[in-house]
Amino acid sequence: MINIELLLLRPGEHGYDPRAFQLPINDSNWKFVPELNADLQHLRNEEIQMIQQNASSQEPPTEDSPTQAATDRKQFGRVQAEYESEMVERMRRRISGQVELIDNQLSQLNMARQHWLRSWESSAEKRPDRARYEAQLAKIEGHTQLALLEKHRYKANRNAIVGHAVDVVTAQASRRLEDDQLIDSWLQSYGNTPATAQLVFRTNAQQRSALHSDWTRRCADFYATTKPGNKAAQWCAITREYHPASQIRMAHIVPNALGELNARYIFGDDAVERDVAHGHLYDTRNCIPMAEYLEKLFDEAQIAIVPADAASPSSSALVVRVLDASLTSPAWADMHVCGALRYADLDGRLLEFKHPSPEHRPRLRYLYWAFCMALLRRQRHACIGWQADALKTLAHRRFWGSPEKGWYRRTTFLAAARRVGDIDDVQGFFGTEQLPVHATDEEDDGEAAVASDVADDVLRAELGRTQGKRQDKEDSEDCGEIEDEGEEEYYDD
Repeated sequence: MINIELLLLRPGEHGYDPRAFQLPINDSNWKFVPELNADLQHLRNEEIQMIQQNASSQEPPTEDSPTQAATDRKQFGRVQAEYESEMVERMRRRISGQVELIDNQLSQLNMARQHWLRSWESSAEKRPDRARYEAQLAKIEGHTQLALLEKHRYKANRNAIVGHAVDVVTAQASRRLEDDQLIDSWLQSYGNTPATAQLVFRTNAQQRSALHSDWTRRCADFYATTKPGNKAAQWCAITREYHPASQIRMAHIVPNALGELNARYIFGDDAVERDVAHGHLYDTRNCIPMAEYLEKLFDEAQIAIVPADAASPSSSALVVRVLDASLTSPAWADMHVCGALRYADLDGRLLEFKHPSPEHRPRLRYLYWAFCMALLRRQRHACIGWQADALKTLAHRRFWGSPEKGWYRRTTFLAAARRVGDIDDVQGFFGTEQLPVHATDEEDDGEAAVASDVADDVLRAELGRTQGKRQDKEDSEDCGEIEDEGEEEYYDD
């Protein structure tokens, strides 16, 4: 997979400004630029209209005379409630306008990515070298991720922004502030305050570090990875060997960057469907103990973990499936991945867990989600060997798609698949109409809106995963799930 070197930086540090947006296209030899510019024209026209519509139209405020100020103070109590109500509505409209602007720019980025992929596929003679191709694609996807972060911040924290602005109005009651200017100033400052981003996008670093450390210990016990009599060695389920503990990772199957609220919405909130005490993301069954380099291959969608027996999915036997055909090419086949394990031995390799109980195994619904997202990411980035991937994994896709499982919300799964894979026909992509979703789910406007928000976060998490960063590093350093602020993330109007 491509390696996006762009970190998930806090607002104010990443440089993304919706009002000064430019496509990250800097390859002067890209012959598709004129065609892209023509296709983008209507989106750019809409973008200009949005910026103009949201631009401040009022004159700067002027100081009132002492007499006028006294009169205003007498009348303020009577008009304050109406003024605050109007302020709230204007603020909400401005935030909605900002979100629409970001959506427009996301559409531009997606169109640029599609043109760039076509330039690789259809210009064999003058094709850019692979490094340039991946570097440009990484920039486009990096900007996409930042735009998703910006959109997420506005949508998840609109009440906080509005409330803060109203507080300012109340505190400066001796004179009227210009609504548009106040709105613009608060939107700008809220989007450029690192402290705010720390509060919104990650919990206290020590708390998150402790949470991950606890999860790691629980996973080690759950899978019995520690070597008897030698705490410095731990078991890798893929190499089937003990390695120094520093080289073993408790690899998340579903990335913790997805956020627990999103995970509950996707996988369900019933006690039988999750670890009640720790949630989905820090469930010990959302883990596979493996060597560090194998975790990198797993996170970058080069390998996947699937059931060994398509006829008996409930069995605890799991195998590795190589998705990146280059790993099994003659140039790599005899090279060692880690320990005694060669690349040629990866595909079809049976995982071995030290705990004897078949109950102490990863959950299939987590593995299937990761498997689907890996295929969709490879399709999205037109990875080398993608067509071979599709043929090799067709049987597993058909098998895992049994509808009676009802693992996910139908609308949300379809929305996430379309967003991550940039595809329209999800059933066609997976080779079956029998997807593991709730058959009784009915799509309405509310469900569709929630699914769209969750799909944005799924794409953001999956793009972050392509960076090849360790999930445990994300836990302590990078932005992940949002703090639990009730149901506002999904249902607030």
